[in-house]
Formats: sequence, structure tokens, C-alpha cells
Amino acid sequence: MNSQGTLTIRVTDNAGNSLPCRLHIKQVDDTCWVPPDVRNPEYSETHAPDLVLSAHYDRYLHVCHGANLQAIHLSRGSATFPVPTGEVQVFLARGHEYIPVIDRLEIKPDTTLTREYVLTRQIDLPSQNWYGGDMHTHISRWEPKDNHIWSYLLQA
Repeated sequence: MNSQGTLTIRVTDNAGNSLPCRLHIKQVDDTCWVPPDVRNPEYSETHAPDLVLSAHYDRYLHVCHGANLQAIHLSRGSATFPVPTGEVQVFLARGHEYIPVIDRLEIKPDTTLTREYVLTRQIDLPSQNWYGGDMHTHISRWEPKDNHIWSYLLQA
């Protein structure tokens, strides 16, 4: 069994506000790490977990149903989750307005590594009366709580 460490990530904008975003974790063998759902995968109309994993929303996707979506969404801009030990590459992105961040980390067994990142706008579209969204999805919403999980996903 592979050993694990823990990674705590916090992402903010230049003003220090928490910033929901997408996170990809690549391992040395070029595979993406998607952590197990360490929290209760249930959510409600008023609660979404810190990490929104594909298991939370995969059944609602028309086109991508059954696909292995390699992204994790930081629904509130911060989360703590298990990661495999060794070198990993962290990729953070939030639409086309923000400059993506890539970082290489060394994860040690049974320890917690904490990282804070700032995503910087490369263009301020809201100041030009544009409000962007970079995901193209066909979302099925089967019950009221589905609106809440999708709102968190789309914020990232």
C-alpha cells in the first residue's frame, strides 16, 4: 500500500478573498490524482463539501457521463485532503481571466503540507461589463439540492 500525506490548500485573489477554482494534481508517472471522497458525499440545498469531486456530480452530466473527470473543484477556495507521497504537480485555474498556477511539491508520509496560492487576473472583464464562464456543460438537475452543488462547481 502506498503511503500518504495530507495537503492543505488555500487559494485567494490579490485582495486576500477566498477564490473557488479548479485543481489538478499530477503524479510523477503523469497520472492525475483524484483523492477519495474523505467527506460525506451527500450535500443539501445549503451545504456543499470543500472539495467537489466528480462523484458528486458525474451522474448529472449528459455528455461526459461515465468519463473520468480529472479535476477537483475547490468550492470555497480551500480544502484539506490526502495525497500520495513523493513529488506531485499542482495546477490551479479559474477561467480564462486568471493566470494559472503550477507548483511542484514533495509530499512526505504522515505529514501535512500547507500551501497558499494567489491567482492573479490577467484581464479584468467585469470592469468592462463582461462576466465570463469557461465551462460548457449540459446539467441535469433532478432535485432542489442539485442547484446548490452546481452553483459551487460553476463558481470554481
